Amino acid sequence: DVGVVGLMTFWDVNLDSISMINIILCIGFSVDFSAHVTYAFMVSADRKRNDRMIDALSELGWPNTQGAASTILGVLPLAFSASYVFRTFFKTLFLVIALGFVHSVVILPVVLSIVGPRG
Repeated sequence: DVGVVGLMTFWDVNLDSISMINIILCIGFSVDFSAHVTYAFMVSADRKRNDRMIDALSELGWPNTQGAASTILGVLPLAFSASYVFRTFFKTLFLVIALGFVHSVVILPVVLSIVGPRG
């Protein structure tokens, strides 16, 4: 959420009740991608960390991409709304989905490959 709040300033979204409610609603999205990748890493039958992460990403990389893309496409019309509430919802949801996806497909795999538990 620190990254989302930081990037919101570049997108002219103020920290008001509307943006904070949207961020709270989006917390589940930010956890969702990483939780699935971590679970697939933990249940992998491989012994080496890198092999476990390759297995996890081969199972969940494409579904995570589809989930992020479909969610962003689903709320994309809100970006063109005249209403501040709808535009703010789009901007915060977009940032949460984009950062959650990047963390689950780029950052988390590197961290788990280095310090994750062995199989």
